[in-house]
Amino acid sequence: MNANAILSFLLFQYGNEMEGKSPGNAKTCRKPVLNNSARKIKDNAADWHNFILKWDKLNDAGFTIANKIVNLKINKDAEKSELKLECEGPALPSPDTKPPGPNPELQEECTALLDIVEKMVRPALTEFRLRRALEGVRNTR
Repeated sequence: MNANAILSFLLFQYGNEMEGKSPGNAKTCRKPVLNNSARKIKDNAADWHNFILKWDKLNDAGFTIANKIVNLKINKDAEKSELKLECEGPALPSPDTKPPGPNPELQEECTALLDIVEKMVRPALTEFRLRRALEGVRNTR
């Protein structure tokens, strides 16, 4: 979704309020002068566009990391099942062997996913602020 689509939606949603009057004769090619509400809506549309880009980037990164975590877990489970198939004796480990510790690669990926979630808090707060600003413009109409 680009800024023009957002602006078109807002124009449709809020009616002719966005259409400003340009001083001078009709032959000039100047952009219309926007009133306060129209300027706020236009700026808000640009902010929404930037918000969506940031959110999509973080969302894609989060899904990539979550996919890696799932694949690591699937591979670990597959290795365990292969070991059980190869073992013909009792499945109890010898007393000398230590139980496997946490997978460092899995720990890294989980930490990276938590970082992504923490980074998504700020855009979520931005979305709330943008929504409140639009509600304020709508209420002044």
